[in-house]
Amino acid sequence: MDTFTVRGPQEAYAARFRSGDRTGAAPVWQRLGEPADVIDDLLDLPAHGTPGAPAHPLLGPACDLDGPWLPGLP
Repeated sequence: MDTFTVRGPQEAYAARFRSGDRTGAAPVWQRLGEPADVIDDLLDLPAHGTPGAPAHPLLGPACDLDGPWLPGLP
């Protein structure tokens, strides 16, 4: 499942999660930046389940973005 959130003209967040993972699971891919750049990166991702598509949850510093507040997250 891909998500995209815009907080302002210069702040957007996108993430990909594995389908079927429980709520609160770590994303397998994420980006924070200007909306146009984040959309381009999201659209460049290979389709779920295809070669080169991100498949492993990000953990530790890779998942620690000082990103936007998202509903349901602290």
